[in-house]
Amino acid sequence: MAARWKEVVEQGLPDKEREEIAKKYNLPKNCEFSDPPEINQEIKTIIAQAIIARDDRIAAKQRKIVTGLSVIFKMFAILTKDGQDLEDLPVIEGLSDAVKIFADVFRDESIIRRSLIAANINTSLRETITNTKCGKFLFGDRLDETIKSAKAMETAAKDLRMSKKTPSKTNNFSRPKNSNYPPRFKKNHQTSGGYKSQRPQNHRDKKRDQPSYRSHKRH
Repeated sequence: MAARWKEVVEQGLPDKEREEIAKKYNLPKNCEFSDPPEINQEIKTIIAQAIIARDDRIAAKQRKIVTGLSVIFKMFAILTKDGQDLEDLPVIEGLSDAVKIFADVFRDESIIRRSLIAANINTSLRETITNTKCGKFLFGDRLDETIKSAKAMETAAKDLRMSKKTPSKTNNFSRPKNSNYPPRFKKNHQTSGGYKSQRPQNHRDKKRDQPSYRSHKRH
């Protein structure tokens, strides 16, 4: 047995032999949940063909696991027939542990398939589809209703969320009323006598320009 096991590990099981084993051990009807889950049609229509091909390869691996489980289930049926279960209890316990390991590996493969496909889905819906329960389909049996419900909740949340008021923009170039900035100088404009400055006159300039009282008195 060890030599045969090593041969399969190193070289793989021939396709013909694998098919014969699968035909010999049919999965019981009450264990049809062990079939590899299918890709939801809603997702299958939007992902690339290369992603689907990769998923098919992983699903093929899961079908091998199901074949191994079918063999164990048949052994269970033989051992538990006619009350022999008590006599072969250690064997039944060992097979039961093997079923648990196989089933856990099967689930791991389904999780890997889901993660690889979800990486190619819109990020706004990625969390929604990954929270679904894997069953007959990878992302639940009613994915369309799940997506509709998620979109409806998102719309309702936006309607309930208070809109933030944007602060009014202040004119950074306006000069405060009580500022100590010097007055602006206006451009000189040309008059008949030449250019005249519009610069505000200070107190001394005003006195200089006004005729003195004495000079007016002399005239």
